[in-house]
Amino acid sequence: MFSMKNLKYFTTIFASESQILIEEMGKTVKNGEPFPAFKYISAYTMDSIATFYKISETAMAHKMNAQQSSDHFFLKGFDMGLNSVSERICQPWLHSDSIYKNLPRFSMLMKHKKYIWDFMLEVQLIRNKRKELQENSNKEQDESKYRVTLENGRTTFMESLIRLSGGNDGYTDDEIVEELLVILVAGTDTSAVAASFVSVLLSRYPEIQEVNGYNILFNRLQEVFGDSDRPTTFEDLPRLKYLEAVIKETQRLYTTSPIVTRKVEKELQLACGIKLVPGTGIIINIWALHRNPRYWGEDAEQFRPERFLDLELKHPAAFMPFSYGPRNCVGTGYQYAMMSMKTMLSTLLRRYKILPATKPNSNAEFPPLRLKFDLMMKDADGFQICVEPRSKRA
Repeated sequence: MFSMKNLKYFTTIFASESQILIEEMGKTVKNGEPFPAFKYISAYTMDSIATFYKISETAMAHKMNAQQSSDHFFLKGFDMGLNSVSERICQPWLHSDSIYKNLPRFSMLMKHKKYIWDFMLEVQLIRNKRKELQENSNKEQDESKYRVTLENGRTTFMESLIRLSGGNDGYTDDEIVEELLVILVAGTDTSAVAASFVSVLLSRYPEIQEVNGYNILFNRLQEVFGDSDRPTTFEDLPRLKYLEAVIKETQRLYTTSPIVTRKVEKELQLACGIKLVPGTGIIINIWALHRNPRYWGEDAEQFRPERFLDLELKHPAAFMPFSYGPRNCVGTGYQYAMMSMKTMLSTLLRRYKILPATKPNSNAEFPPLRLKFDLMMKDADGFQICVEPRSKRA
């Protein structure tokens, strides 16, 4: 799924879906009126990964078009399901099945789960793929040829699940749907939350977008695109260094997963003298790590994207927006997320200025963002921003 060929192809999908994003935004968003950025960006990220699966002949994009249907039942059910899971995790009194299953929220969760499940199973592609593989089972295909097929992008993620789990005797249709939903969650919500935080911070720091200066985002975009509104290409992405710095600085201050949990496998002696024995559960505070002056300097609390232009990390794990080590973001998923955000934001920022939804105080300062935690950390006010069309230069 994350081969270089596929990553290149992702960019064409991101560019196409980004165009739909700004078109839909132009239809419904009024200049100067606040709106929730996450609503549009999450639909973009869902359609992006679903479109890739459609081209790869899996079941994910059947009649999706989340961007063009503001109340798409799948997207609503998806969000409701994630919110319900996080609500139950964070409220211990809901851990008991005997309590939770008697609450109205459980019935609502099951209703949305059925919508999602029926939508996924409605498409006959899983069954058709099983039939196709069964019919071709008498054809020999050695391991090296199979690897080449995967690399060339002709074998889909769904087909890989069927093959590698033992064919028709392996995963059931429900289990394959579960795996596809894991990829959908990984490719939708994390990128959408991160990009929404970027949009909010850009609204609070307008000078980052277009005031004349060397390290200014809009000027840097002009260096790559000029006044063109052409689609962003795979070759453009490495040149968008300042935009990447803005994204990384946002992820440093507002990591989508500010804590991760782990279990100690072998005895560990901490520098402070505490000894952790095997089986100990620990919480790693990424929020505090990313704001620690020891690693980020005395201005660690400040939003300063320039720090990432020539950054040399003092420790390889000092920056881990998608965790770190063997259980970090699957494969090159971080690369996928970065490509998605860079493509979408470079398209959006060439069409619109992003403005704050609230006014700063008398000291020209904004109040701190109000945050909430449901499976990921989010803006409690819904990532509110305003936009204004950019005027074309002569």
